[in-house]
Amino acid sequence: MEVNAARLANIPVLPFLKRLDYEADRDSGDAKKRDAFRKEIGSWASGYFVSEFFLASDLSDKVGVTLVSVLTESYLNIEVQRRSMLTVPVSGEAHEQERPSLSLDPLLVDLVRKREVLLFAGAGMSLGAGFPSAQALVELIVSQVRERSDDLSGTALSGSFQEVAEGFELVYGRKALLEVIQKALSAPQGIGPTRAHHLSVRLFNCVLTTNFDRLFELACEQAGIEYQAIFGDIGINPETGRTLIVKIDGSISSTSSLVLTTRDALGVRQHKPHLWKSLMSLLNRSPVVIVGHSLRDMNTKGLLEYRDPDLPGYIVAPDISSFDDRRFTSRGLRVVRSDADTFFSSVASAMGLDL
Repeated sequence: MEVNAARLANIPVLPFLKRLDYEADRDSGDAKKRDAFRKEIGSWASGYFVSEFFLASDLSDKVGVTLVSVLTESYLNIEVQRRSMLTVPVSGEAHEQERPSLSLDPLLVDLVRKREVLLFAGAGMSLGAGFPSAQALVELIVSQVRERSDDLSGTALSGSFQEVAEGFELVYGRKALLEVIQKALSAPQGIGPTRAHHLSVRLFNCVLTTNFDRLFELACEQAGIEYQAIFGDIGINPETGRTLIVKIDGSISSTSSLVLTTRDALGVRQHKPHLWKSLMSLLNRSPVVIVGHSLRDMNTKGLLEYRDPDLPGYIVAPDISSFDDRRFTSRGLRVVRSDADTFFSSVASAMGLDL
């Protein structure tokens, strides 16, 4: 009954069958029902695979590897494509009716209207489009180690994404690490810029981001907005008349630019001195709005460390703990509790921008 309910709800069922001992009962009524069920579940055309296990430890490893593989490859690709085919356009009027109201600081709206604000975008904005989180990338790296038949102690691959990526690179090399990351970020058809991305490139002349993907670039291309994506060692000139997309940790379009490990992060200031100096200057003289970022990675903390706390600054996230609230406030950042879509829509509405 449970399995049939899952199938009716289009929930993937991943069968792991315990390997039966040679002496196992195969003649009783219960045994025949068991074997019939095992045969049925293993022969479904819609099943992804059937795997056998003997010990609990064996099952644990197989389930971990399989779930990460299915979620990052077949299931994610199939489900995103299915969702994109089922999606229907929603009228602007429907958006207005469904969008929650958000009270905004008038100073923030005025600064955005004057184009004086930098947008600093983190992984939270890419998550909304369907890209994996840093923790999902960590799980994928761990699963790749297990696929190579290497065993892991409890601390062998632990810590932040950059720390885990560095451990993997030390053992298997940079090429192997890049293959894992490219595989995870190879967007299936249907993943594209969200409403937040589309509105942000209309509201801000300069977007700083630690994300590897091209969602901001795609948003500009789809809107016919001229832009410049910056991830090499060059100075930043905000007066070009183009929307600037500054990719602090590199871009998936140039794998040599990617900042994946702690060693990469430490090397940014040394290997990209012109870019780093420009970023420091921009952040030390401009108001900033931070969206979808926890401010915990090494380079972000380095850039914000000496920023003038008296400059207007805002950080936007739907769920912020009291501890993080105090952490952000100590940096001179005012907390805005909102998801990205609602925030950008509210700012655009307050400015009278045609949505």
